[in-house]
Amino acid sequence: MLRRLGVPGPAPRVIDPACGEGVFLRLALKAGIAERENLIGCDIDPALADVWAATGMANVHNADGLVDHPELGIETNAFDVVIGNPPFGFDGRGRPRKEIAFLHRFVRLARTGGRIAVILPEGFFTNACTQGLRDELLDQLRVQAVIELPQRAFSREQTAARTAILFAERGDASPEDAVLLGRIADDWSGDGMQAVGESVEIAASRLRGERWNPRWWLWPGRERLDHCQWPAVPLGRFIRHITYGPIITGCKPEHVDGGVAIINQKQLGRTGLVLDEAVRVAEGSDFDQPRARVQRGDLLLARCGAGSLPQAKLAVVEDDFVGTVSCFVDIIRLEGIEPRYAAAFLKSRYGLGQIGRLLNGVGTPNISFGEVRKLRIPMAPAALQARIAGIWRRMAHADGESSREKLLQEAIDAVERGIDGTCPERTD
Repeated sequence: MLRRLGVPGPAPRVIDPACGEGVFLRLALKAGIAERENLIGCDIDPALADVWAATGMANVHNADGLVDHPELGIETNAFDVVIGNPPFGFDGRGRPRKEIAFLHRFVRLARTGGRIAVILPEGFFTNACTQGLRDELLDQLRVQAVIELPQRAFSREQTAARTAILFAERGDASPEDAVLLGRIADDWSGDGMQAVGESVEIAASRLRGERWNPRWWLWPGRERLDHCQWPAVPLGRFIRHITYGPIITGCKPEHVDGGVAIINQKQLGRTGLVLDEAVRVAEGSDFDQPRARVQRGDLLLARCGAGSLPQAKLAVVEDDFVGTVSCFVDIIRLEGIEPRYAAAFLKSRYGLGQIGRLLNGVGTPNISFGEVRKLRIPMAPAALQARIAGIWRRMAHADGESSREKLLQEAIDAVERGIDGTCPERTD
């Protein structure tokens, strides 16, 4: 991949500042990217010295890769290629995550025009908390490619963490620079010529404010929403109130007959609210906060959990009653769009597809307010929204689960047929 993207200079200097056993340096030598004398590495673990000696890596040193070592030829702005797989996670000393500290270091070590190839956890490319850093990198680097690695890539290290390689060139970038986003399939055979399977090229400007993980961009539904005749706009445009219930640690709600119903994920039935077994609490108690009281027409969405969020577990409040949500459920109060149409859309493959690609597979999957606001929803004509709302209301008050299931599917089908009828031909 580095050869494809270009290695600067006739005799490039290459460094891996967290080289471990020196695997990347040896591969760079084998691939003809640099000569042995121009390969430099360092690692803080002194136990690796015997490995370096056995493999003939003379310019690899026991040193902290996060700081300069002029006596070793390791200084900022001094290298044509910076490659590696830095350690991930926190070190417990109040510093940034290790991979973020090393990412900054990779950028500083590269000279202007130098290339960077760094393996990072999927969270860097997906999480909202690293969006600012991703946007900052667009001002420092010409991002050339992001390639997702197979999940088994580091099975030898007994980790199933998803990772991707960031390829970039240090220096000024143009918003119209092409960025390759691709995946190496989990069943990849090892043939280097067929490593990158699915891929797409986009303009660098489209990465600003967005996720960088290839799976997000390779989802077919994204292209269809891009070309839909109805404008696909952020759901946040219609949200006038969004919240979740109070987080109270160390105690459970005490049930009070006739009290305020707490709507937890268990109450979000597939075809509507199920309040029969809801815990009820005293009005005005810590578990009953005014901001978390539900109103007729509210869209309630499970905000976390591998068994809830990927299925868009949700409900619309159809009746007036005294209820509040738990900390695991979002209230989404909409204006300017029919909430039942929004609910059916989120249950469609276009809504589920977006939610599924927001999950990074680390810890308990969850969706933030910012991510909810960014979900794209086509502005269907008012008549179609009203028709879907009518189906949804009939479902909420129908007798029998099978009848309700049929009406739910009817509402979802109406959304999907409406979108498909104004989008390019379906391919999935």
